[in-house]
Amino acid sequence: MSYLEELEKNKNDSIYLSSWEIRRFLKEIESSKKDTEKCIQKISKFKITERTLNETKKNVLEMYSVFKNYNPIKVEKEINNLENMDIKQLEISIQKYVKLLCYISSISASLITLAIITLPHTSITRYPINDSSPVKIYNNKLPIVKKLPDLIDAQDTALKELKIFNSNLEEIKMEV
Repeated sequence: MSYLEELEKNKNDSIYLSSWEIRRFLKEIESSKKDTEKCIQKISKFKITERTLNETKKNVLEMYSVFKNYNPIKVEKEINNLENMDIKQLEISIQKYVKLLCYISSISASLITLAIITLPHTSITRYPINDSSPVKIYNNKLPIVKKLPDLIDAQDTALKELKIFNSNLEEIKMEV
């Protein structure tokens, strides 16, 4: 957020991000996706044993308590379901929710990074300053123009992932 505030203050300078800076941002998006894949691989191996069952349920109950103020009826229902779950059901449930958290984290990182890159361009393209036409600024020499196909690919991927995330979230809602 502080980086976004800094961009807002210096938005005219930020229009001229270098190709190197844009490439660095795109690499951060890729790195986030790799972290998500690692997260999903790790959670897929998550197992609960008889010995860890009570501790795991206790941890899940603590997470539910955070949401109790927002939707007490649903949380109470989930707590009751938790008490009746066997080890395998609990493993599957935890894996689903953690996978969703991994995905939303990656999607958010992608969209926020793309916002950082494009934020300086939101006003100048619509409201030119000092009769400076966007046609004069946005040419093939401007790094963001050169990198536009890569930015569009990153956005397209993030939006596809968001669509998948939403459908998985709907599946979970239907189960509850």
